[in-house]
Amino acid sequence: MVENLRLTHPDCNYYLYFCSTAFEKLLESGLSRLEKLFWGSEEDCFKKTIVIVLNHDIYLEGTYFSVISGNHIDQLNQLISKPLENPDNLRNMYDICQNNLNWQTPWLNHLTPLHLEITECDNPIDLMAQRLFLHQINSILLYTAGKTTGNNRGPLASTYAGANHNIEIELAADTSLIRDDVLSDIKNLMKTLRWAYDDESNCSADRLTFTQIVIAQALNSATPSDRYKLLIHNSEVIYQSLIWHWRAFIGKKVDGYVSQVQVLEKDVSDTVQAFSNQITNIVKNLTETMLAAVAVLIGSSIAALVSEDPNPNIIAIVIASYAIYVLLFPLIYNMLYQHEQYKTLSDNFDHRKKRFGEQLYPEKVNEIIGDQIDNSKNRFKKWYYATLLIYTGVFLLSLAAAFKAAGYI
Repeated sequence: MVENLRLTHPDCNYYLYFCSTAFEKLLESGLSRLEKLFWGSEEDCFKKTIVIVLNHDIYLEGTYFSVISGNHIDQLNQLISKPLENPDNLRNMYDICQNNLNWQTPWLNHLTPLHLEITECDNPIDLMAQRLFLHQINSILLYTAGKTTGNNRGPLASTYAGANHNIEIELAADTSLIRDDVLSDIKNLMKTLRWAYDDESNCSADRLTFTQIVIAQALNSATPSDRYKLLIHNSEVIYQSLIWHWRAFIGKKVDGYVSQVQVLEKDVSDTVQAFSNQITNIVKNLTETMLAAVAVLIGSSIAALVSEDPNPNIIAIVIASYAIYVLLFPLIYNMLYQHEQYKTLSDNFDHRKKRFGEQLYPEKVNEIIGDQIDNSKNRFKKWYYATLLIYTGVFLLSLAAAFKAAGYI
């Protein structure tokens, strides 16, 4: 029989068992039964459960669940004084589980492995301790496996999906699987669980998937009957392997990210240089055209001065030919070519920018590009339209010189 003592501490619920066998019998129940009894309401979910068993020598301490015997009652105040975990951690763990894992039936309403975590135990092979440890391990399976199946009495088997294979682990009730050093193994399993549900990293779904892959690989070669035991005994190796592979995985992603950033920075630099080269070519062609104009004027003037009977028509034809040259080549051909080159360069960069935005964060892409490309485009446009005006002016002045000033020269 269970009696709730309802002591005054607002964060604790107390249960007294006069007979240890009654509590041991209760621990044979499934997880849903334990949840209903000790954390049956939303309010109780965030309270600590302390079970006092009078006729049994035991001390089990956890954040949300502790079991002590009558001769350990002097440690009750110590258990009560220890702070509870942030309630948000409990809510987040359950929500992440429900959003990313597949339970055949919602066996639990808010119970998590954090509720069942035991941090100190004076006798790990005590029957009560063994059954509590099995409940904790079974709950870890529920919260890490990609899929768990069972019946209306509770979950029976959890499936972990690997890269190339799936493995199934049956939830256990055999206390012989628990050895005297199991507490350190369970702590490693809890570290794996907490790592997978590290919500601050904003990648819990990826971490859960990665955890399933690592566990599936670690237990793939074991026979189905040995997998549960090996999950416990190899918990430290599994955890260390998980951390190592994740760092390698993230390292590759970081290397790829840094590489993409470097490629983008070089692409921006090359594009800016390409616009600068275009401006240089425009200025160079303009300078050559102006020098040619000066040469035509000087040549026409010299021809007019040294000739005893200068022919204005010949001088007009020379200047008009130069005007046509300016119109056809520097003004039309070269400037159209420069415009098409500018358009191609801009379109190609916009396409690459979109592609980089899919590989990197768009904000990072915009940060790297900044105003460099826009400033280069604006400089090009200023030189382009200024050069158009100059070529047009040279063309018109050449025509005027050909048809009106040739006779005076």
